[in-house]
Amino acid sequence: GGSSSSASSGSGWSVPLSSEPAPPPEGERAPEGITVESIDAVATDYGGTLEPSEGGFGFEMWGGTERALVERLLPDLTVRPLSPAMRDLARRLLLSAAAAPEGRATIDLMPVRAERLRRLGNAGDIAAFLEIVPAGSFDAAAARLQIDALLLEGRRADACNLVRNHIRAFDADPYLQKSFAFCQLVAGDRIPAMLAADLLFEQGEVDPAFFALMNALDGAQGIAVESLPEPTALHLAMFD
Repeated sequence: GGSSSSASSGSGWSVPLSSEPAPPPEGERAPEGITVESIDAVATDYGGTLEPSEGGFGFEMWGGTERALVERLLPDLTVRPLSPAMRDLARRLLLSAAAAPEGRATIDLMPVRAERLRRLGNAGDIAAFLEIVPAGSFDAAAARLQIDALLLEGRRADACNLVRNHIRAFDADPYLQKSFAFCQLVAGDRIPAMLAADLLFEQGEVDPAFFALMNALDGAQGIAVESLPEPTALHLAMFD
């Protein structure tokens, strides 16, 4: 199966960055008696979709703030405060285009921000933000979130185009497999779509609503979804 180019933590979002500098190629070593110190890579993980004119906090918003502090506090950012004003501040903090805080990077802040945005629940913000996230910061969790955001925005064609890319990297992820099978079916590729659904069923995937809806979309009569206790964006798109 495919795998992400980034290592992920248990939450599926914090992506460690290598801090080991590559050795200089042969023939480019420093002359004897001269000490060469490596320069830490410049973190670029605070691009955003909000400019100052749109409510962003500005390019220098992390000026004077140690990266270690940001890395410790941002994953725990409260995104469901009682005050609408506090929710707006959290949104602006997460989406502002800014220089990354200075200091050695131990996690990638892009997926951390995406996870906090997911908890805010604005599909449009999530979809727009994930469009600027570099491919190297994606893991299966980020891929699922991007597909969900697009489906909730009613952008099924965009979601299906992207799931074809994500499934190459994360072909063992059941949710992406189901999304891909759905996209195949609505594109008219009935046989591979239903074969994929049958394979998921045989592998023990537990999602009665998905299998019922796939059969209904394939033309079966008398299909009923008796309950849907935890509807996903994919389920909702299949009802549409």
